[in-house]
Amino acid sequence: MEDSDGRTPLHLAARFGHPTICLWLLEEGRVDADICDNSGNRPDDKEALSWIADDIDREDMRLIFLEARQKCKVELSTLHDKI
Repeated sequence: MEDSDGRTPLHLAARFGHPTICLWLLEEGRVDADICDNSGNRPDDKEALSWIADDIDREDMRLIFLEARQKCKVELSTLHDKI
């Protein structure tokens, strides 16, 4: 599901500073942290997060995406080892 600009719920949650929603979407494996919109922007790109006024909240959002990517790498590595 995406809007006319290719932004997903994850893009919008990140852009408007909703870390709880981002965490839920990422932890449940409902979305890919690296999905790009029609302009090639990921949900946690600097421009997208610039809408978040508080530096601490912006850094928290970056950490959420970093942890999601690391978890995905571990899961892929584990899956590869089983094959």
